[in-house]
Amino acid sequence: MSSIEIKAKELQLDVSELKSLGDSAQRSKVKDIISVAARKLETELVVLREQLKREEDANNATADAAKIESKKAEPAVKKITESQLKDYSWDQSEKFVKLYLTGLAGLGGCSNEKIVISFTSESVGVRIGPISDHQAKIFTFSIKKTCHKINPEKSYHKVKSDYLLVFLAKHNPGSDWSHITFAEKAVADTKKKADEPKLDDKSDPSAGLMNMMKKMYEEGDDEMKRPIAKVWTEGQDKKGKSVIGSVVSSFIMDYLGYLFALLIAAGGVIGYLKAGSMMSLVMGLLFGSLAGLGAYRSSISKEQYVLGLVVSLAMFARFGQSFYQTGKMMPGGVVMICSLVMVLRYGARAIL
Repeated sequence: MSSIEIKAKELQLDVSELKSLGDSAQRSKVKDIISVAARKLETELVVLREQLKREEDANNATADAAKIESKKAEPAVKKITESQLKDYSWDQSEKFVKLYLTGLAGLGGCSNEKIVISFTSESVGVRIGPISDHQAKIFTFSIKKTCHKINPEKSYHKVKSDYLLVFLAKHNPGSDWSHITFAEKAVADTKKKADEPKLDDKSDPSAGLMNMMKKMYEEGDDEMKRPIAKVWTEGQDKKGKSVIGSVVSSFIMDYLGYLFALLIAAGGVIGYLKAGSMMSLVMGLLFGSLAGLGAYRSSISKEQYVLGLVVSLAMFARFGQSFYQTGKMMPGGVVMICSLVMVLRYGARAIL
């Protein structure tokens, strides 16, 4: 208890006693003297209480300031976050697959305890950081299943100034990795298998050709289609034969087969020369060669009509779709009719 508090307490007792004496006094003059003295003491008491309040306020303000300063002095606790590394590249040698994890500025000054790498026969996991006291971030990287098996005992890493180099020891040294992860390899294999034409003996021979024709249609352009119709029209004018006559005459049918093959191949060449389409050139020569082979086989034996029929059906489906969508006779309608003639030709071979 401070001296001011003690003095205020004594004054309070004096005032109480004076008031008690004033109540017991009989003479009015004595009461007045006692009342004046009591009011004087009460005034002093009020002054002391105000002084005491100011001291308490000052002490409280000092305590609050001290608390604020102590909080400022306390080091701030930083929240550590995790970030997955996405910037990486890889290459391979005869014995190792090397992973380059980039975007790690200041990694050269990071302690080894903060770089944790785990290997299994088919996976690798990396955990780095925090790299510095100013960077509250942990970097992670993982491959749950590698493209091929690795040797964990021989795998290791090297720390560079701003990137981490991870060496994955190949389980079979000398093998070639097409991808770094098993998932990437599975997707690539599936896509490759879907793109391959199926031309085996047990499957429908037209399926692969139809797929190839579909790709040619999707990747081709109108400039490639227009010259094909022109070549076919000129060939028809030179022959001067009707469609019905070509169906019933076996001798003319052979020449129509070769003309049909020439039409397809010439269309591919013209498409390449006019539009620079390599797909037009490749597909034109491919189907032209197949149509020529079909005409040759059919001219040797009436029973060898299957190849020519399949190529004709493929061309009919391709340009029939074009004619259906555009409604134009050139080139879709004309080529569709020519393909139909060839289908009827080989169909007649199958029936007769």
